[in-house]
Amino acid sequence: MILEAARQNNLCLVKYLFNQDVDIRSRSYTNRTILHYFCQEGNLEGVKFALNFIDINDKNNEDYTPLHDAINYNRIDICKFLISHPNIDKHAKNKNNETPLQYAISLGKQEIVEVLNRNGITE
Repeated sequence: MILEAARQNNLCLVKYLFNQDVDIRSRSYTNRTILHYFCQEGNLEGVKFALNFIDINDKNNEDYTPLHDAINYNRIDICKFLISHPNIDKHAKNKNNETPLQYAISLGKQEIVEVLNRNGITE
């Protein structure tokens, strides 16, 4: 239920469920966490909350990190926030062997490519 709340971008419900002792580290059948869903939905406050419990470099079944999800859904503000985090792996590879930069290029996300480049991610 907590994953569905995050997927529906409902941070209030996620916090309520957390306070009711629902497992905040639950995973979907594709191994996604609330952090992946909040990155997908572009919910910065949700991302900040989730990072208290979930590793920023956590991977789903396709080895997508939350940063890969933010790139896929063109969540530029989330990308900026994630790459500023001291523990981010800026070169984490998905199952297609793509780093976040390579993934952004393959999806044609030019604005995100520029953000990554400006922040020293050039490979």
